[in-house]
Amino acid sequence: SGIELLGNMLSLVSIDLSGTNISDQGLAVLGCTRNIKELIVSECLGITDVGIQKFCYQVKELEQLDVSHCLSLTNQTMKTVAFCCQKLTALVIAGCPKMTDLSIQYIAGVCHYLHILDISGCIHLTDRSLKYLWKGCKKLRILKMLY
Repeated sequence: SGIELLGNMLSLVSIDLSGTNISDQGLAVLGCTRNIKELIVSECLGITDVGIQKFCYQVKELEQLDVSHCLSLTNQTMKTVAFCCQKLTALVIAGCPKMTDLSIQYIAGVCHYLHILDISGCIHLTDRSLKYLWKGCKKLRILKMLY
């Protein structure tokens, strides 16, 4: 498939697949391009925790990730992202209804270079998340918490 061809493009550093039908298998293949610094998979409903895990295990230099409105992603995704992609500077998880304070605890505990975070519409986050961010994300410059 087309995604498999992208996996062979070693010069690829940024890819936006928003709204596409990419699957977990496609993400795993895309992870073979270990030089990717930015991945945008907003509104990709075929992605689960497994796909993000397979991708992040291969792309440890990821700096920017947008998984907004990927409805099936859970705290397990944020655990994987935090521990595999510690150089993350921008993270968008807006509209991910299964994220809880635990997700923010993982990110704040490890991703100390985070500058931008969008948690808009993450309905299960509480004030506890703000405490985690205050303690762990000293370089955070932009925080979006709309609706």
